[in-house]
Amino acid sequence: MQTTPTTLLATQHNNVIKQITNLVDKVVPDPSNYNIHSQIAVHLEKFSTLLSSLKDAGSTQRGRDELGLAIDVISHAQKQIASYTNGSEIVLSDVNRVELLDALCRQIITAVGLAHMLNMNISSALQEVADSDDTVLDDDGNPIFNEQKKLARSQNFTYPNLIGYT
Repeated sequence: MQTTPTTLLATQHNNVIKQITNLVDKVVPDPSNYNIHSQIAVHLEKFSTLLSSLKDAGSTQRGRDELGLAIDVISHAQKQIASYTNGSEIVLSDVNRVELLDALCRQIITAVGLAHMLNMNISSALQEVADSDDTVLDDDGNPIFNEQKKLARSQNFTYPNLIGYT
């Protein structure tokens, strides 16, 4: 099989996805319903952050207000799902896994497309963020947890430097 720029890029993306899944496996080796709810809540939190980054760029007050309302709604949903014990539990056995996987894939495609339209180097930025996330591990490659059993940053932690990718 001939190596082309497309196959090299696909290999790079598969490698960064494997890097991310390896970290998740170390941090949450046996995911519980609580862990899955937490991951969904973080996903919503990151979407809220995306909206917040756009809010002040609204060209009209109405546009800024509408983004603010969307942020409030997403933040409320994130908090409801994150609380887990408030009756908002998702019955994971009832989830349409094909539909869920399709939605996750399309969110990734949409995120890559948006970054591309904005002339952002999403491929290199994703690698930078994945490398930064790996620095939460201790020198032996193990996650560190605080008293609340939340992932803590090791002394090796470094923030991603995304300036050159924007």
